[in-house]
Amino acid sequence: MKLRKLIIFNPLIDLEEELLDSKKIGILKAIWIALLFSLIIPVVVQFILLIACAIVGASLSSYGGINSITSASKSEYFFLISSIFTLVATIFVMCRFFAIKTNLAFPERKFNKSDIIGIICLILGFRLLFSGSLNHVVSLIPLPKSIEDAFNNIFQNPLIGLITAIVIAPIQEEFVNRGIILNGLSKKYSSKVALIVSSLIFASMHMNLPQGINAFLLGLILGYIYLKTKSIFLSMMCHSINNILAFMPDIDSLSNIYLLVSLSIVVVVLGAVLFKIGLKRLDLKNRQIYFDTLRKDNTYDDEFNINI
Repeated sequence: MKLRKLIIFNPLIDLEEELLDSKKIGILKAIWIALLFSLIIPVVVQFILLIACAIVGASLSSYGGINSITSASKSEYFFLISSIFTLVATIFVMCRFFAIKTNLAFPERKFNKSDIIGIICLILGFRLLFSGSLNHVVSLIPLPKSIEDAFNNIFQNPLIGLITAIVIAPIQEEFVNRGIILNGLSKKYSSKVALIVSSLIFASMHMNLPQGINAFLLGLILGYIYLKTKSIFLSMMCHSINNILAFMPDIDSLSNIYLLVSLSIVVVVLGAVLFKIGLKRLDLKNRQIYFDTLRKDNTYDDEFNINI
């Protein structure tokens, strides 16, 4: 792939081509990986960057210089830089301790341009189904102030907020949650258990109930796609589109209860139709059969034959 010219993408390409695979992991190790990803690595990266800012500030003779560095460390640009370094560090740690190299590359590309239509229909259908049903209850649960403040800080600069939400987050979260955690769990437990556990872990990583409920359901969809295709790029694209569609208007703002109920029914029906169209277009079951046949012909291990 041309992306190999950018070294940071090589682990993603290796995982997609099955030159890189997750080790077998249990539930406790999966939780440890989640803690590393969501808490330990980000904190360490930010600590190192803050020390670097302090060193630069101390090297400046004027108080104004030191003050400017302190202000810079609190800006949205510092958050973007921190996110990029966290992404690199996360991929390095996961590859170093929780992944193994394989000897065989998958012989074909796992997705094509026509899949984008199926992905959009599937994820849009999910967003509409959620918006017209569960969201009415979830919206009543207050978002923690710390999470709300974090969102406000991220989107001080809309461009940086979008880069973080639709590029960095999908790459990082899918690599860890689907490529390492779900992949590793599915080698030790049944696919259903691995899917549910990995989705619960994915939900808990968001550290708040409103987002966690949505993340659990999304995790089930993304995990199902990954188990059927073993395509990390496909799950990343689904995640990215979901984050884009998260900016859709919320119908809960309607004050007329009759209009709200009527619109909710329409939204749920439309969502169900789009969701079904998306699944049919992606044709995941037949794709899995075809992919498993290719793996068998290329002497792949039976661990890849995943059925749900």
